[in-house]
Amino acid sequence: TCEENKISLEEGGVDKLLFDLSKTEGWKQCPRCSVMIELTHGCNHITCSSCQNEFCFQCLQYWDTTRGICSSGRCEVWQEDRLIEAGERRVQQQEAAGHRQFGIEERQFRMRQEM
Repeated sequence: TCEENKISLEEGGVDKLLFDLSKTEGWKQCPRCSVMIELTHGCNHITCSSCQNEFCFQCLQYWDTTRGICSSGRCEVWQEDRLIEAGERRVQQQEAAGHRQFGIEERQFRMRQEM
């Protein structure tokens, strides 16, 4: 309820509804300033628009800009499932713009181009 969230904020806690939504949506918080971050496409290298902190979206560790990798050494620069999802969205946008659906072969060709 509003009253519960107000009490939580007064006690220095986070807004529970926003926190719960962030978990559901896969959002993360900048490890430096706590602003919410959403990664919809691209690599795991994040530059916070609020404080310019550079970090890995997957594990929230410092991003090694010299080597171009996550400083933890455990995370990939790209997540294949995100690349596929972004490619699929772009192909769907092309279909919508052309007011038609592509056949299987054309869709696969366009997906390869978009990734």
